[in-house]
Amino acid sequence: MKRLALFVALMLLAVSFAACQSQPPTKHWSSASPAPESPAAPESATTPESPAAPESSSQPEAPEDKEAPALLYYDEGVKVTTLMSWEPGQQEVEIPFPAFDDKLLVEVQTADGTRLAGYDLAAGGEVYTCPLTKARHESRSHYYRVMDAPGWEIKIFDGSSYRHDSWTHPIGSYTLPEALQEGRQWYRCGWDWDAQPEKDLLTWTDPEGLWLAKADGSDARLLLATEEAGPYLEQWGMTGEDGWQVLMEKDKDIWERLGILSPRLINGGQTIAADFGVPGNLWGHNGLVVVDIATGRADWYNHYIAMTADSHEYLDDTHILMGNTMIDITSGETTPAWRWTLTDAAPLYTGDFIHYFGNVGVAGGGIGLIACTLEDWNTAQPFLTANEGYSALYPFLRSAIDDRQVVCRYQKPDEEGLLLVTLPES
Repeated sequence: MKRLALFVALMLLAVSFAACQSQPPTKHWSSASPAPESPAAPESATTPESPAAPESSSQPEAPEDKEAPALLYYDEGVKVTTLMSWEPGQQEVEIPFPAFDDKLLVEVQTADGTRLAGYDLAAGGEVYTCPLTKARHESRSHYYRVMDAPGWEIKIFDGSSYRHDSWTHPIGSYTLPEALQEGRQWYRCGWDWDAQPEKDLLTWTDPEGLWLAKADGSDARLLLATEEAGPYLEQWGMTGEDGWQVLMEKDKDIWERLGILSPRLINGGQTIAADFGVPGNLWGHNGLVVVDIATGRADWYNHYIAMTADSHEYLDDTHILMGNTMIDITSGETTPAWRWTLTDAAPLYTGDFIHYFGNVGVAGGGIGLIACTLEDWNTAQPFLTANEGYSALYPFLRSAIDDRQVVCRYQKPDEEGLLLVTLPES
C-alpha cells in the first residue's frame, strides 16, 4: 500500500513538472505599440507522444542568432508613412530644396543615371518624375523652384536651355540666343545665366561682368563690371597686403580669374543675385552681390562660411540664406539663421528656422527622433524610437519641412528608404 501511494505521488509530481515546462514564455511589448492578440486555442487538442530517448545523448546545439525584427515605437498621434524604399546600396537620394505647398522633390541617383521624383505629401504617392539622363556631375543639370509662381513650378537647366514644368504638366521651354550658346560655364551654384522670357529678361556673366538683355539677347548692357568686386575683397581682408589686382597677377598660372559666377533673377524680375569669386578656389565663393536692375545699385555680402565650399540657398523670392545669415534683399537686413547645426548629441535640421529635428541614441540600444528648438535640444525626449533592427534613422539637410513634419532616411539589413514623419497638432 505504501508503495502504491509513493508511485501515485511520483506520477502527480511528473505531470505537474511537465505542465510547467510546456508554458510559452511571456512577451513584453512597448506601450507605444499594441501587443498582438493571443492566437485562439484549437477546438480539440491532443497531447503528443514523447519521443523515445536516444541511446546516447549529447549537449543540444545552441540556437542560431537571429536578427531582431525592425520595429518603430512612437507616441500617440504620430503618423509614419513610407515615401520610397530600395535595396541597400542601389541608389542615393537628396532633397534639393525644402518641400513647398505639400510638394516634395527628391533627386534619385543610381548607376543608370539621375531622376527627379516628386511626392504629394497631402494626397500621397509619387506624382512627378523627370529623368536627367546622366549622373548630375556629368550632365551638369541644374534646377530650381520658380519662386514667384502662384503654385509649384520648376526650371531644369541643361547647358544653353531649360524646361519649365508644373507639378502636373510641362509649361514650356527656353533656349539661349545662338550667339550666347557657346562657352557657357557651370559653377557650384549653377550655370552662368538665367532667364525669365515671360518678363522679357535675360542675364548672364562672362569675364567682363554681369550682363542684362531682353530674352532674345537684344539691347544687352553691362550691368556690373567684375572689377567692382576687387575693393570689397580688399575690405574683407581676402587679398593680403598687395591688393586684389596684384594677387590675381601673381596667381594667374594657378587660379582662374576672379569672376561673377551664377546669376539668378529674383524679386519678381527686379533684382539679380550672383555669387562671385575664383572658380576652383578651395575657399569656395568669396561673396554674394545683389543688383537692383532699375537703379544699378549693388549690395555686397561676405557671409559665406570659410573653408566649407558653401553655396547659398534661395528661400523665397526675396530672401537668401548665405552661410548662417538670412538676407532680405528688399531691405538689406541680415539676421542669423541656421538651416542645420551641430550639437553634442547629433546634427539638428530645420524647415522654419525655429523648430529642429535630430536623432539621438537610446539607452539599451536603438535610435530616437527628437523635435526641439536650439534652446531645449539637450532635454528633448524621443517621440519615435527605432529598435536595433534599424541600423540608421536620421533627418538630413532640407528634410525638415515645418514644426510638425520631417523626412527621415532609414536603413535596415534588407532595405533602405525615406519615411515621412508627422507630429500631431499641438
